Amino acid sequence: MIAESLAEALTLAIVLPSWHDALAGFRPPALNSDHLDDHPDHPAVRDRLLTALGLPPATGQEVLDRLLTAAARTVPDGFLPYVPGEEDSALQPMLESPTD
Repeated sequence: MIAESLAEALTLAIVLPSWHDALAGFRPPALNSDHLDDHPDHPAVRDRLLTALGLPPATGQEVLDRLLTAAARTVPDGFLPYVPGEEDSALQPMLESPTD
């Protein structure tokens, strides 16, 4: 689980387009830096999307905190479950410690 609701998941995708990197341990300023390099207009687009969808403004840190809280509830020990017969499924870490 990455969010508590559809609205929160949409906010996550809009505010932190590289949210999946947060689960691998990336934190600001490295988190989203590649996306912002490629899309320097992201802050304006983000604000327009949030307004158009009726979602409240949120900072990257607020959204990151909510993502990590939701993910930690889903995988409390930081590992994905083992699925017999599924390639590469044996207890792989989902949540990594932040890289500085």
